[in-house]
Amino acid sequence: QSEVTDQVLQEDIMSTAQLLKMEGHQEGLQEGIQEGMRAGIQEGLQEGMRAGIQEGLRKGRQKEALLVARRLLATGMTLEEIAPIVDFPLAELQALLARED
Repeated sequence: QSEVTDQVLQEDIMSTAQLLKMEGHQEGLQEGIQEGMRAGIQEGLQEGMRAGIQEGLRKGRQKEALLVARRLLATGMTLEEIAPIVDFPLAELQALLARED
């Protein structure tokens, strides 16, 4: 009878250990998923902010170049002369001015 009790206890301990192992695995998996999602969201927000700032700067530079180019065109300068002054590629400056008209 003692042997049977020991065997039942051993099986019970093994069963409990297996359950705890499964619970630990499940908790670890859930925490890993949550941490991954948090990191992904933060990375996405940072990347979005970076892209937004870069786009804003690019558009601001375009507007500035267009404003200066228009003023210089009014003085009789050519786009070829203006492009290096506004530090903008000639083709891009031409395209921006064409879009504005």
